[in-house]
Amino acid sequence: MMILTREDSDLLPSLGTWDQPFHWSVFVVSPRKGGPGMPTLIAVGTIEKLTARGPTIDITVVDLMQTEPTIRPVMTGQGALSRNNRVKLTPGDVLIHPAALRGRGIGNLVFNIVTAWAQRAYPGHQAEPITLVRSNSASGAEWEHEFSKLTEFYGRFGFRWQTPPVETDRNHFPSDPPLVRDLTQVLEADLPLIRRVHLPAAVTNMIDQLHDYADDRAQLTTVSRLLKERREQWRSLGSRLNYFAWGIAFVAGVLAARLAGVVGGA
Repeated sequence: MMILTREDSDLLPSLGTWDQPFHWSVFVVSPRKGGPGMPTLIAVGTIEKLTARGPTIDITVVDLMQTEPTIRPVMTGQGALSRNNRVKLTPGDVLIHPAALRGRGIGNLVFNIVTAWAQRAYPGHQAEPITLVRSNSASGAEWEHEFSKLTEFYGRFGFRWQTPPVETDRNHFPSDPPLVRDLTQVLEADLPLIRRVHLPAAVTNMIDQLHDYADDRAQLTTVSRLLKERREQWRSLGSRLNYFAWGIAFVAGVLAARLAGVVGGA
Protein backbone atom coordinates (compact mmCIF):
# COMPACT_ATOMS: atom_id res chain seq x y z
CA MET A 1 0.00 0.00 0.00
CA MET A 2 1.25 3.47 -0.82
CA ILE A 3 0.55 6.25 1.72
CA LEU A 4 0.39 9.76 0.26
CA THR A 5 1.20 12.90 2.22
CA ARG A 6 -1.50 15.54 2.49
CA GLU A 7 0.55 17.76 0.19
CA ASP A 8 0.69 15.02 -2.42
CA SER A 9 -2.96 14.02 -2.10
CA ASP A 10 -4.06 17.63 -2.51
CA LEU A 11 -2.55 17.53 -6.00
CA LEU A 12 -4.85 14.65 -6.98
CA PRO A 13 -8.55 14.83 -7.88
CA SER A 14 -11.20 13.22 -5.70
CA LEU A 15 -13.06 10.41 -7.46
CA GLY A 16 -15.69 9.76 -4.82
CA THR A 17 -15.98 6.88 -2.36
CA TRP A 18 -14.92 3.25 -2.88
CA ASP A 19 -17.26 0.26 -2.78
CA GLN A 20 -15.07 -2.43 -1.25
CA PRO A 21 -11.43 -2.63 -0.10
CA PHE A 22 -10.06 -4.48 -3.11
CA HIS A 23 -6.30 -4.91 -3.41
CA TRP A 24 -5.18 -4.22 -6.94
CA SER A 25 -2.29 -5.28 -9.16
CA VAL A 26 -1.87 -3.71 -12.59
CA PHE A 27 -0.48 -5.45 -15.68
CA VAL A 28 0.30 -4.57 -19.28
CA VAL A 29 -1.07 -7.30 -21.55
CA SER A 30 0.51 -7.45 -25.01
CA PRO A 31 -1.27 -8.80 -28.12
CA ARG A 32 -0.43 -12.25 -29.38
CA LYS A 33 2.45 -12.36 -31.85
CA GLY A 34 1.12 -11.53 -35.28
CA GLY A 35 -2.36 -10.97 -33.89
CA PRO A 36 -4.51 -7.86 -33.99
CA GLY A 37 -4.86 -5.35 -31.20
CA MET A 38 -2.56 -3.30 -29.04
CA PRO A 39 -1.20 -3.53 -25.48
CA THR A 40 -3.94 -3.32 -22.85
CA LEU A 41 -3.68 -2.13 -19.25
CA ILE A 42 -5.64 -4.36 -16.86
CA ALA A 43 -6.13 -4.36 -13.10
CA VAL A 44 -6.63 -7.57 -11.12
CA GLY A 45 -8.44 -6.96 -7.84
CA THR A 46 -8.88 -9.35 -4.91
CA ILE A 47 -10.90 -9.21 -1.72
CA GLU A 48 -10.71 -11.84 1.02
CA LYS A 49 -13.47 -12.32 3.59
CA LEU A 50 -14.13 -14.54 6.58
CA THR A 51 -17.65 -16.01 6.48
CA ALA A 52 -19.52 -18.48 8.69
CA ARG A 53 -18.26 -21.31 6.46
CA GLY A 54 -14.68 -20.08 6.43
CA PRO A 55 -12.39 -17.86 4.31
CA THR A 56 -13.45 -16.80 0.80
CA ILE A 57 -11.86 -14.81 -1.99
CA ASP A 58 -13.36 -12.84 -4.88
CA ILE A 59 -11.32 -11.75 -7.88
CA THR A 60 -12.23 -9.31 -10.62
CA VAL A 61 -10.29 -8.19 -13.68
CA VAL A 62 -11.02 -4.84 -15.33
CA ASP A 63 -9.73 -3.28 -18.52
CA LEU A 64 -8.39 0.15 -17.59
CA MET A 65 -8.61 1.25 -21.21
CA GLN A 66 -12.38 0.83 -21.44
CA THR A 67 -14.22 4.00 -22.38
CA GLU A 68 -17.78 2.96 -21.42
CA PRO A 69 -19.29 4.81 -18.43
CA THR A 70 -19.88 1.49 -16.63
CA ILE A 71 -16.80 -0.68 -16.23
CA ARG A 72 -17.61 -4.35 -16.90
CA PRO A 73 -15.31 -7.08 -15.58
CA VAL A 74 -13.09 -8.80 -18.12
CA MET A 75 -13.09 -11.93 -15.93
CA THR A 76 -14.04 -12.96 -12.41
CA GLY A 77 -12.65 -15.57 -10.05
CA GLN A 78 -13.78 -17.02 -6.75
CA GLY A 79 -12.69 -19.40 -4.02
CA ALA A 80 -14.75 -20.82 -1.16
CA LEU A 81 -15.49 -23.99 0.78
CA SER A 82 -18.22 -26.01 -0.95
CA ARG A 83 -21.03 -27.90 0.78
CA ASN A 84 -19.15 -31.18 0.50
CA ASN A 85 -16.19 -29.62 2.34
CA ARG A 86 -14.04 -29.31 -0.75
CA VAL A 87 -12.48 -26.06 -1.95
CA LYS A 88 -14.19 -24.60 -5.01
CA LEU A 89 -11.75 -22.62 -7.13
CA THR A 90 -13.96 -21.16 -9.87
CA PRO A 91 -17.32 -19.34 -10.00
CA GLY A 92 -18.39 -21.57 -12.89
CA ASP A 93 -18.24 -19.19 -15.84
CA VAL A 94 -14.59 -18.23 -16.32
CA LEU A 95 -14.78 -16.94 -19.87
CA ILE A 96 -12.82 -13.79 -20.69
CA HIS A 97 -14.67 -10.90 -22.34
CA PRO A 98 -13.93 -9.48 -24.86
CA ALA A 99 -12.62 -12.35 -26.96
CA ALA A 100 -9.65 -10.23 -28.10
CA LEU A 101 -8.14 -10.58 -24.61
CA ARG A 102 -8.27 -14.38 -24.60
CA GLY A 103 -5.11 -16.41 -24.94
CA ARG A 104 -2.85 -13.72 -23.47
CA GLY A 105 -2.36 -15.12 -19.94
CA ILE A 106 -5.09 -13.38 -17.94
CA GLY A 107 -6.65 -16.69 -16.89
CA ASN A 108 -3.27 -17.80 -15.55
CA LEU A 109 -3.05 -14.69 -13.37
CA VAL A 110 -6.50 -15.31 -11.88
CA PHE A 111 -5.91 -19.02 -11.25
CA ASN A 112 -2.51 -18.26 -9.73
CA ILE A 113 -4.24 -16.05 -7.18
CA VAL A 114 -7.03 -18.46 -6.30
CA THR A 115 -4.81 -21.55 -5.97
CA ALA A 116 -2.25 -19.68 -3.84
CA TRP A 117 -5.12 -18.42 -1.64
CA ALA A 118 -6.49 -21.98 -1.25
CA GLN A 119 -3.09 -23.24 -0.13
CA ARG A 120 -3.01 -20.55 2.58
CA ALA A 121 -6.62 -21.00 3.70
CA TYR A 122 -7.29 -24.74 3.24
CA PRO A 123 -3.99 -26.63 2.75
CA GLY A 124 -5.35 -29.97 4.04
CA HIS A 125 -8.56 -30.03 1.98
CA GLN A 126 -9.35 -31.54 -1.39
CA ALA A 127 -10.09 -29.18 -4.28
CA GLU A 128 -13.42 -29.42 -6.04
CA PRO A 129 -12.90 -31.14 -9.42
CA ILE A 130 -12.83 -28.98 -12.53
CA THR A 131 -15.69 -30.17 -14.74
CA LEU A 132 -15.39 -29.73 -18.48
CA VAL A 133 -18.67 -29.64 -20.39
CA ARG A 134 -18.96 -30.75 -23.99
CA SER A 135 -21.30 -28.69 -26.14
CA ASN A 136 -24.06 -30.70 -27.80
CA SER A 137 -23.15 -29.07 -31.11
CA ALA A 138 -19.41 -29.85 -30.93
CA SER A 139 -18.09 -32.42 -33.37
CA GLY A 140 -15.70 -35.12 -32.22
CA ALA A 141 -12.69 -33.21 -33.57
CA GLU A 142 -13.87 -29.91 -32.04
CA TRP A 143 -14.37 -31.48 -28.63
CA GLU A 144 -11.00 -33.25 -28.79
CA HIS A 145 -9.30 -29.91 -29.49
CA GLU A 146 -11.24 -28.09 -26.73
CA PHE A 147 -10.66 -30.87 -24.21
CA SER A 148 -6.93 -30.91 -24.95
CA LYS A 149 -6.68 -27.11 -24.61
CA LEU A 150 -8.57 -26.98 -21.29
CA THR A 151 -6.84 -29.96 -19.68
CA GLU A 152 -3.49 -28.45 -20.64
CA PHE A 153 -4.47 -25.16 -18.96
CA TYR A 154 -5.77 -26.68 -15.72
CA GLY A 155 -3.00 -29.27 -15.78
CA ARG A 156 -0.49 -26.47 -15.16
CA PHE A 157 -2.09 -26.02 -11.74
CA GLY A 158 -2.22 -29.71 -10.78
CA PHE A 159 -5.57 -30.95 -12.10
CA ARG A 160 -5.60 -34.34 -13.85
CA TRP A 161 -8.17 -36.28 -15.89
CA GLN A 162 -8.25 -40.05 -16.23
CA THR A 163 -7.52 -41.71 -19.57
CA PRO A 164 -10.05 -42.05 -21.04
CA PRO A 165 -11.83 -39.25 -19.14
CA VAL A 166 -14.76 -40.28 -16.94
CA GLU A 167 -18.15 -38.91 -18.03
CA THR A 168 -20.43 -38.45 -15.00
CA ASP A 169 -23.55 -36.59 -16.07
CA ARG A 170 -24.24 -36.29 -19.78
CA ASN A 171 -21.36 -34.42 -21.44
CA HIS A 172 -19.74 -33.63 -18.07
CA PHE A 173 -16.11 -34.68 -17.55
CA PRO A 174 -14.74 -33.90 -14.05
CA SER A 175 -11.08 -34.04 -13.11
CA ASP A 176 -9.81 -36.05 -10.19
CA PRO A 177 -10.06 -34.01 -6.95
CA PRO A 178 -6.47 -33.04 -6.06
CA LEU A 179 -5.29 -32.08 -2.61
CA VAL A 180 -5.02 -28.32 -2.28
CA ARG A 181 -1.46 -28.58 -0.99
CA ASP A 182 -0.47 -30.35 -4.24
CA LEU A 183 -1.66 -27.52 -6.50
CA THR A 184 0.90 -25.35 -8.27
CA GLN A 185 1.11 -21.87 -9.80
CA VAL A 186 2.50 -20.61 -13.10
CA LEU A 187 5.48 -18.28 -12.86
CA GLU A 188 4.67 -14.80 -14.15
CA ALA A 189 8.05 -14.89 -15.88
CA ASP A 190 6.68 -17.73 -18.02
CA LEU A 191 3.79 -15.58 -19.29
CA PRO A 192 5.42 -13.78 -22.23
CA LEU A 193 2.51 -11.39 -22.91
CA ILE A 194 2.09 -10.22 -19.29
CA ARG A 195 4.14 -7.52 -17.58
CA ARG A 196 3.42 -6.40 -14.01
CA VAL A 197 3.36 -2.63 -13.43
CA HIS A 198 5.12 -1.56 -10.23
CA LEU A 199 2.45 0.87 -9.06
CA PRO A 200 4.32 2.56 -6.19
CA ALA A 201 7.12 3.50 -8.59
CA ALA A 202 4.67 4.64 -11.26
CA VAL A 203 2.64 6.77 -8.85
CA THR A 204 5.80 8.17 -7.23
CA ASN A 205 7.09 9.15 -10.66
CA MET A 206 3.77 10.80 -11.44
CA ILE A 207 3.78 12.75 -8.15
CA ASP A 208 7.34 13.92 -8.76
CA GLN A 209 6.19 15.26 -12.11
CA LEU A 210 3.24 17.00 -10.44
CA HIS A 211 5.55 18.81 -8.05
CA ASP A 212 7.80 19.80 -10.94
CA TYR A 213 4.83 21.45 -12.61
CA ALA A 214 3.17 22.75 -9.43
CA ASP A 215 4.16 26.35 -10.22
CA ASP A 216 3.04 26.13 -13.80
CA ARG A 217 -0.52 27.39 -13.29
CA ALA A 218 -1.42 27.21 -16.94
CA GLN A 219 -0.37 23.56 -17.02
CA LEU A 220 -2.39 22.73 -13.90
CA THR A 221 -5.41 24.55 -15.29
CA THR A 222 -5.23 22.50 -18.48
CA VAL A 223 -4.85 19.23 -16.58
CA SER A 224 -7.74 20.16 -14.28
CA ARG A 225 -10.02 20.81 -17.24
CA LEU A 226 -9.09 17.48 -18.84
CA LEU A 227 -9.69 15.63 -15.59
CA LYS A 228 -13.14 17.17 -15.20
CA GLU A 229 -14.03 16.01 -18.70
CA ARG A 230 -12.96 12.46 -17.79
CA ARG A 231 -14.35 12.43 -14.24
CA GLU A 232 -17.54 10.50 -14.93
CA GLN A 233 -15.67 7.98 -17.07
CA TRP A 234 -13.29 7.25 -14.21
CA ARG A 235 -15.80 7.40 -11.35
CA SER A 236 -17.05 3.82 -11.63
CA LEU A 237 -13.49 2.58 -12.05
CA GLY A 238 -12.32 4.68 -9.12
CA SER A 239 -14.91 3.02 -6.89
CA ARG A 240 -13.10 -0.26 -7.50
CA LEU A 241 -9.44 0.66 -7.69
CA ASN A 242 -9.12 1.55 -3.99
CA TYR A 243 -5.87 3.27 -2.99
CA PHE A 244 -4.43 3.49 -6.50
CA ALA A 245 -7.53 4.89 -8.22
CA TRP A 246 -6.39 8.50 -7.85
CA GLY A 247 -2.97 7.81 -9.32
CA ILE A 248 -4.20 5.75 -12.28
CA ALA A 249 -6.90 8.27 -13.16
CA PHE A 250 -4.47 11.15 -12.94
CA VAL A 251 -1.93 9.31 -15.08
CA ALA A 252 -4.51 9.25 -17.87
CA GLY A 253 -5.10 12.98 -17.56
CA VAL A 254 -1.41 13.84 -17.41
CA LEU A 255 -0.65 11.60 -20.37
CA ALA A 256 -3.33 13.40 -22.35
CA ALA A 257 -2.01 16.82 -21.33
CA ARG A 258 1.75 16.72 -21.41
CA LEU A 259 3.54 13.77 -19.91
CA ALA A 260 3.03 11.16 -22.66
CA GLY A 261 5.31 8.18 -22.17
CA VAL A 262 6.72 9.19 -18.77
CA VAL A 263 4.42 7.21 -16.48
CA GLY A 264 3.64 4.54 -19.05
CA GLY A 265 7.29 3.59 -19.18
CA ALA A 266 7.57 3.32 -15.41
